[in-house]
Amino acid sequence: MRRLAVDALPVGCASTAATFYAVVSIYRHDRFASGGYDLGLFDQTIWGYSRLELVRNTVKGVPNLLGDHFHPALMLLAPAYWIWDDARVLLVAQALLLAAASLPLFWWARPRLGVVGATAIQLAFLGFWGLLAGMIFDFHELALAVPAISFGLYGLLERRQALFWAMLALGCLAKEDIALIFAAMGVYAVVIQRRPRFGLGAIGLAGAWFAVTIGVIIPAISGNRYHYWHYPSLGRSPTGAPFAAVRRPWRVAAAVLDRREKRATLAATFGAWLFLPLGSPLLLVTLPTIAERFLAGNPAFWSDRFQY
Repeated sequence: MRRLAVDALPVGCASTAATFYAVVSIYRHDRFASGGYDLGLFDQTIWGYSRLELVRNTVKGVPNLLGDHFHPALMLLAPAYWIWDDARVLLVAQALLLAAASLPLFWWARPRLGVVGATAIQLAFLGFWGLLAGMIFDFHELALAVPAISFGLYGLLERRQALFWAMLALGCLAKEDIALIFAAMGVYAVVIQRRPRFGLGAIGLAGAWFAVTIGVIIPAISGNRYHYWHYPSLGRSPTGAPFAAVRRPWRVAAAVLDRREKRATLAATFGAWLFLPLGSPLLLVTLPTIAERFLAGNPAFWSDRFQY
């Protein structure tokens, strides 16, 4: 019974957090505090999926939302509309996805820190301000990416290759830029774990998927080139970014900290964990996200008030 109770403990913590997230999100929505943009455009598109249709998105003003960002994994949420045909179903789904991402943290920490330490790590994650900011900001496709990254990282650290590859596929189909995070996991496998074959495979597959998605798939669907590129310090296009970083690394590094709000958000992010992540080799995995957010010319990316 003790063993069963310990095994059920992380699920209980995640379930309690999911209930709290869902209640708060629905409370906000019912009192007109949710936004009509992200929640509206995803509700419309996923509602169409539930009827096996690709409907024109009138919120974004595009014939197919896959031509804006490539997130076909959202189709997995369509059956929920067969049960409850309401935008609030997405808020519940997001609550479940974010809470589920805490489970691998407990499983990884338990043999190293014991049950109490693992529970503390899980609860710290569930109460982390970054996760709560994403929960409060209506619904976003990144909700699918969060458990994909968490379970994928667990698969990487525990050398469970089947789990890692499955999560890589889910993450890449949740949003195109998530491929960069899995490529960074490949770098970790090569540099830290000394698994060159596995790591180079992850880097190659994730990198190729990212290039094909932004260079071929999204333009083919939208009829326009990929337009989510606003990185003054990295040049005018994604293809020139590596060369800009090599030629002017000091300029790129300085751009991460060139605004007070950036510094405040970074301090809040790492400070929430007593800056301990800065001493971990797993920092490698965070570099694409830090670069993508803090090198961007869009202030919403490095603000602490949105889902990013």
